[in-house]
Amino acid sequence: MLIFLSFFLFSFFLSFHFSYFSFFFVSFPYFSFVVNSPFSFLLSFFLFFFFLSFIVSMLISFSVHHFPIFIFSPLFSTLSLSLSLSLSLISISLFLLIFFLYILFLFSFFLSFSFFLAYFLFFFFLSFYLSFFFLSFVLTLLLCLSYQFPFICL
Repeated sequence: MLIFLSFFLFSFFLSFHFSYFSFFFVSFPYFSFVVNSPFSFLLSFFLFFFFLSFIVSMLISFSVHHFPIFIFSPLFSTLSLSLSLSLSLISISLFLLIFFLYILFLFSFFLSFSFFLAYFLFFFFLSFYLSFFFLSFVLTLLLCLSYQFPFICL
């Protein structure tokens, strides 16, 4: 629970940091295109998803550990635990993806690369991380099921 809370506070600090720098970039003409582009909308959307996934994972972990009705349902606790772990993994990976692509987009602006290349790389890495999300969900689900129900491993 404290780990989820610390990640949530860290992500809140980073969102404040990004909003401050986007306000700072608007005042300069070189950065105005970067902030007003659709990429900044996607950045804010994934930052919102980043917060939402941490909130959901914190609520799931809190409900599993503090409400005794869920203890009597091992399948529900397994599903919620795997969903919580998957959401945490996808939140961290999406944040790294956003940070990397934001830097790439700034470099493509300054080095006059093609913006289509930046968008192509963005959607390529987005599909990669979405497949990583489903793979991590399945693997954590199998791991938790094999821990609670050992006969599934056979």
